[in-house]
Amino acid sequence: MRAKHLIHSLLTTVALVTAPVLFAEAQQLGNKPRVEEGTFRQLNLAMLGAAKDGNLEQVRTLLERGASLKARNRFGNTALMNAIRSENLALVTFLIEAGCDVQQENTASKTPLLAAAELGNWPMVEALLDAGARTDVVDKLGLTPLIAASYAGSPTIVEALLAHPHKLDHYDFSDKRALDYAAAQGFDGIVSALIAAGSNVNLANSHAITALMWAAGYGQVVSSEQLIEAGATLDAQDDRGRTALMNAAANGHLEVVTALLKHGAETGAEDNAGANALRLADENNHPEIVALLDADS
Repeated sequence: MRAKHLIHSLLTTVALVTAPVLFAEAQQLGNKPRVEEGTFRQLNLAMLGAAKDGNLEQVRTLLERGASLKARNRFGNTALMNAIRSENLALVTFLIEAGCDVQQENTASKTPLLAAAELGNWPMVEALLDAGARTDVVDKLGLTPLIAASYAGSPTIVEALLAHPHKLDHYDFSDKRALDYAAAQGFDGIVSALIAAGSNVNLANSHAITALMWAAGYGQVVSSEQLIEAGATLDAQDDRGRTALMNAAANGHLEVVTALLKHGAETGAEDNAGANALRLADENNHPEIVALLDADS
């Protein structure tokens, strides 16, 4: 009897130890074990992991076994959010058609559309828009889909979002808006689209920095020209007293300095420290700009 009891105990221990392994093997083999209390969480975790890996077939199998589309990980991400980050369009489409909530926010208040816009992935954004995803959402960092798409440099997504409700001149927590990001990176098509949609070219953030200052400071000559032609104030000063010309001169952007001078930028303006554009160019060792400004003085 003791031997029989010992064998029974050993078999029970082995079963408990190997259960997770057998469950994992069953997933790989495509078997469908009966869903019991305790395995539901495993199914959901496995399904979320498969979505993160972009594994459509495994996600499908786990859903058939009883995993829930409403399952979320500790960051509040659903299978749809994980699928978007895997950039598997087929999986994203499958989950949308299966009924996954396209509006579900994670703990950072980020939605699937915002995540897709951050990636600059137009096919996924299009699928979410077709499914009715809201476009005027804001996450905890102040990001909107329009800001995300402008930063990512996707004119197709920007134009699509502009055709839906949006927050055109909304500032995020880094005190920038869609036009600022596009201008600073020289995304000329996006700058054009945002201006055409009515973005205020003279709007300034809490440090009095305008889109033209961002464009000039990063050496974006085409974006600078676009903003000037749209009515950007040439000699606006930020809270340090810096103008667009000073930013361009200090950073050595000869083409932008030339463009600003062509449009009549003031060379004699001084910042809060008493430095003008010529002095800033000289202090930062940009002799060509020094010569250009000296000749224009």
